[in-house]
Amino acid sequence: MKTLFNFFAKRNFSFSVSILAILFIFSIANSSNAQLVTIGTGTVASWGIDGAYCEQYRSHKVQYLYLGSELVANGAPITGNSINSIAFYCNTTTTYPLVNWTIKISQSNIIADLASPYTGTFTTVYTLPSNTPVANGWNTYSLTTPYYWQGAAYNIVVEVCNDLTVPASSATGTNSFTWTSFTSTRHVASDVIAQCGSNTIATSTFRANIQLNFSAPVSCTGIPAATAISANQTSVCLGNSFTLSATGINSIYGLTYQWQSSSNCAGTWGNISGATGIYFVNSQTNSTCYRLLTTCTPSALSLVSNTVTINTNTPSNCYCSGFPTSASDEDIGNVTVLNSSTLNNTSTCSSIGPGPNSVQNIYSNYSTLPSLQLAQTTTAVFSLKSITCGGNFGNFMQIYIDYNVDGDFNDAGELVYQPTTIFTGPHTETGSFIIPMNATIGSSRLRVRVLEEFPSSGVYPYTGNANACYQYQYGETEDYNVNISSPSNCTGLPSAGTTATTSLTPVCSNQTFILSTTTAPSNGTSITYQWEENCNSMGWTNIGVNSGVIAATPNNLFTSVTNLPSAPSCCQFRLRVVCGFSGQTAISAPVTVCGDLPTNCYCIPSYTNGNNIGNGDYLNQIVDFGGYTGPVTGPNATAPNYYIYTPATIASIAKGSQYNITLNNCPLNSEYFRV
Repeated sequence: MKTLFNFFAKRNFSFSVSILAILFIFSIANSSNAQLVTIGTGTVASWGIDGAYCEQYRSHKVQYLYLGSELVANGAPITGNSINSIAFYCNTTTTYPLVNWTIKISQSNIIADLASPYTGTFTTVYTLPSNTPVANGWNTYSLTTPYYWQGAAYNIVVEVCNDLTVPASSATGTNSFTWTSFTSTRHVASDVIAQCGSNTIATSTFRANIQLNFSAPVSCTGIPAATAISANQTSVCLGNSFTLSATGINSIYGLTYQWQSSSNCAGTWGNISGATGIYFVNSQTNSTCYRLLTTCTPSALSLVSNTVTINTNTPSNCYCSGFPTSASDEDIGNVTVLNSSTLNNTSTCSSIGPGPNSVQNIYSNYSTLPSLQLAQTTTAVFSLKSITCGGNFGNFMQIYIDYNVDGDFNDAGELVYQPTTIFTGPHTETGSFIIPMNATIGSSRLRVRVLEEFPSSGVYPYTGNANACYQYQYGETEDYNVNISSPSNCTGLPSAGTTATTSLTPVCSNQTFILSTTTAPSNGTSITYQWEENCNSMGWTNIGVNSGVIAATPNNLFTSVTNLPSAPSCCQFRLRVVCGFSGQTAISAPVTVCGDLPTNCYCIPSYTNGNNIGNGDYLNQIVDFGGYTGPVTGPNATAPNYYIYTPATIASIAKGSQYNITLNNCPLNSEYFRV
């Protein structure tokens, strides 16, 4: 039984080997069979510049993109094969021979359409000094050297061009075309200059039908031919992508590719995971060196390419513009931010920032000013003032801070302020924000904008005009430097900012004024703030207790205040600062703000068109109001087209009583009165 067992065991093993051998022989035989793949079934004939036989212009170049998935779906092997010939269907031939008619091929694993100019490397596979295609059939061109297609992951770009046709162009030379669902064609043409060396400029979804003949590839041998690599950028911003590509690639079966990187272009080079194509898209955080290792698998021999260095730009060179397109209307009049230090910058319609790229009324670069000091976890307060350098329209303001110092304002939380509504004309916006604990310590950028628009949603991800790169029409953008530091615990006696200040005095009861201090108060862990008031000598209390004023943020470094009583009321205001760790308190010197007389607070009427020529509608006289008769004012034909009259005696009226009023007017059109 032992001998019998061994006999059968040997026969079983021999049988397994025979099956593998048969399968291998079958695989070789199958791959050696020629495979004709046709892409495109359309029958539309066109002699336009999308055609391979175009003679509409004397010289033209056209590029067609055929997807790897299309090739496989129509019979091409999924693992790739060599292309031996290319054919185009000619409906009608040309009037004159096409001069230096050339076919080139390229392949890419990173492009999906030809919407943008194709930058890959082409291999010339066929040239015909004079080509007169045969009508009503496929014209097949056997390649000078077979071109190895690497398989389904790679899309093929076929380029056809010809030099200047002699003696002229003609509306002849047509191909069969098929419409595609993507941008599959690029072209350029001229009657004056040969176009084979020109860049394509126009795009189309109209693509010529093609036939590709595949056959088993010939393997590489020995050491691979030298390749050269290049990049579409030599320096990039943090996180931005770039493309590495190789030229001098031999389209031969058995070659493999591996991109490698090094931090210093010397010593140890590491393979980049997944980077095994002839093109490679990457991003980086630090300057890095790259090279391509090409290996011939049958010979196990390799060759490395030249080295390309991609530098990483400093964040200050990476911020997008985000500027308005017009210099009219709104500008930024003042930016004040208080934290560990104070930023207080005032500008006018004639101001230009001192930094690079500043343009009057559009963009001001103030990054050359001393940096605003911001501490993690602390609260910064701000005041933003808009002014007008033209008309008064709805507008709002924004603040961005690049907290992670990556050269943009696109990350969550970096839009630190945006209102939910708009304001009309010049105005001031105030508020506060907290510097996050994970903000990167060091120098960064703060951006302020005023936009003549309605604000988009300020929710991340930022879209519309909430995006710092959004280009708007009217307004202004300003950039400042900030320095972010770790928070420090307060100790001993804090600072209250020397002297309190006000943005306005005297003020009307409906006007808003802003309280701040001449220098930045202490900031840090356990610091608290409280604005206090002493109105009409009633003693010091927290703001709003006795006066009735409304303070928007009474516990911030500065606050906006409204509802101050009219003259003769006056209030003193000061800032109280407490250090929680030491328990000590500091108080600033006070500032006095007085209410204005009501007669100084009435608004001035405005008109689109006044009665400045005396022949329109106007109010002529108050004939009777509680026994009072006013003077005849007439048309008031000179600007400003309104009349303010303070009589020596006035009507005496009682609260709750009803009175009639008689007006004399000069009507020209329909009109209404308000009293």
